Amino acid sequence: MCPNVISQRIAHNKGVEFHDMTVDVKAQLDRRGVMLEEAVAVPFPELTLTVTARSNATPAQIEEIKSELEKFCAIGVVIRAAGTKINEVWNITPM
Repeated sequence: MCPNVISQRIAHNKGVEFHDMTVDVKAQLDRRGVMLEEAVAVPFPELTLTVTARSNATPAQIEEIKSELEKFCAIGVVIRAAGTKINEVWNITPM
């Protein structure tokens, strides 16, 4: 999954480690389109991305990683460009 791979690469470039990372996505679907009721411009109006990991990163480094992930994760870029709001929840436990 793109958020996992790209955040790991960003972290590596910053000398930070992530361990036991999991990424969960929950999507809100506007079912009108799949139910053939009407065309829907943004079928997934909102997603919640939850990242859980252990890390030696400082809170400031986590914020930098989150910011860069938004720019470099190809899947996230495409989904945002389609009009979907992505909410991120990062649960980071210190190592």
